Amino acid sequence: MPIAFTLNNEEKAVPITEADVIRIYDENVKNSTDYANPANEVQSGKRSVTVRFILEKGAKVIVAPPETFCEISYSLALEQEVKFIQVKKKESYDQILGKEFVYQNELPERDILPSL
Repeated sequence: MPIAFTLNNEEKAVPITEADVIRIYDENVKNSTDYANPANEVQSGKRSVTVRFILEKGAKVIVAPPETFCEISYSLALEQEVKFIQVKKKESYDQILGKEFVYQNELPERDILPSL
């Protein structure tokens, strides 16, 4: 199952708007592909653009540190039946892979930013 990570250059999990790389990790074959974060190419709708990109790449699971989503992008993810793996902000990619994944259908409301 493809899992999307939003990572900075230090390979730490960060919210979409802080990510340099979108990494799609295929849990079945244990390999990954990195893409430039499309949010860095637009002025508005950054989170929604990236969620759509992740979905286009076939991922239905998103690793989600706090503030990854705004209300609009979170609604989009829920409509597409995305699952979430909740992690701490700036937790390393290797640390996350080293743990057993806990898939969630929703995130805590406190982790979702208001849409502007």
